[in-house]
Amino acid sequence: MSTRTSVLIAFLAILASVTLIAASHAPAAPVVGWEYQIVRGGIDIAAAPKVQEEQIAGTQGTLNNLGNEGWELAAIQGSFAVMKRPR
Repeated sequence: MSTRTSVLIAFLAILASVTLIAASHAPAAPVVGWEYQIVRGGIDIAAAPKVQEEQIAGTQGTLNNLGNEGWELAAIQGSFAVMKRPR
């Protein structure tokens, strides 16, 4: 094999390696969009402590279930939580 052929093969091997490394470090595909869900919560501060504990437990349960489904908290507005997840 000639020196010229050896150099060409080595160059192509290096080029292929660099291309594969660059492709493996490419950023993930951008998020196409978000879907949102509004969750109503809140605690009635005038209620008895036992009722407040039940309200807290209910809201926590709802948020934990949504978190397990891929939802994340985007904002809180008053007694409403805005949840979002990628489409």
